Amino acid sequence: MNLLFLTHCFFPAKEGGAILLSQLASFLARKNKVVAITSDCFSSDGFVNRRLPRIKKKRTKWQKVVIFRLPVVTRLRKFFRLLELLTRWDFFALLAKGPVFKQLRHLFKKRQVDWVIGAPFPTLSVFWAWLIAKRNRAKLALIPCFHQEDKEYFNSVLLKITKSAQAVFCLTETEKRFWKKQGVKEKNLQVIG
Repeated sequence: MNLLFLTHCFFPAKEGGAILLSQLASFLARKNKVVAITSDCFSSDGFVNRRLPRIKKKRTKWQKVVIFRLPVVTRLRKFFRLLELLTRWDFFALLAKGPVFKQLRHLFKKRQVDWVIGAPFPTLSVFWAWLIAKRNRAKLALIPCFHQEDKEYFNSVLLKITKSAQAVFCLTETEKRFWKKQGVKEKNLQVIG
């Protein structure tokens, strides 16, 4: 099976979501072809601070996972935050969160992919994953990495994308109950721990 991970950061990044997704991709790469598209940042702080160090190699392989690292736009966050405040449109909140990639052509090229796996919330990675899945007629799986106290997880755009996904992998039963309450079909919700 051909799997494409679309995530905010990936190994050697040390954020919780990056560690989880890197380990999951590595595990799945044992029996599947796995590609990861991610930022060139060591953490999501790199989405807004261009002075932070970047991962130099743009195309690498790690434990059978082919990784493409794309540079990010750092200067537009305040502008997108302002647009969000003025319009109350949740999509601007995602743009302000990032990652906003510079090389969009790499995202939208045609691919042979069975599943696109997007994570974590509340990043724009989920939106990119949804677009890639639509473009390539692939199934969409999401790993929200839910934090129920974080208001940014209650984004209407993310909820719409979550409802359209064929699979939502929850880390806890509490998260599963939350998404079910939000209208996500129970058959699409799986607890992976």
